[in-house]
Amino acid sequence: MDDLENYSFPQGLSDPDLVELYPLALARMVQDVDAMIDLLSNKDFQRASFVAYKLHGISALFYMEDFSAALKKIIDHLENKSSLASVLLEDLGAKARMKLKNYEA
Repeated sequence: MDDLENYSFPQGLSDPDLVELYPLALARMVQDVDAMIDLLSNKDFQRASFVAYKLHGISALFYMEDFSAALKKIIDHLENKSSLASVLLEDLGAKARMKLKNYEA
C-alpha cells in the first residue's frame, strides 16, 4: 500500500480498497474497450452497449470523470447504431492505455 501513496488518484477516491483496485479498473477498461471494438466490427451494438454500461459504472465508482463522460457519449452513439461509436472507442482505448502505462511507470 505504501507504494500506492506515490500515485495520483482521482479526487474522491479515498477508500483504501478502491485505491488498491484502481490499476485493475484501468486494465479492465482497456480490455473491455478492445472487446467493444471487436463487437462493433461484427455490428453487435447490443452487446457493446451492455459492456459500455458496465464500464460506465466502473468509471463512476472510481471517479474517472473523463472516462465516464466519454462512455456516456459512446452509449448514446451505440443506442443510435452510429459508426462514430467506433471512433470514440478508439480514442477512449488510447486514453485508457496511456493512463495505465503512466500508472505502471
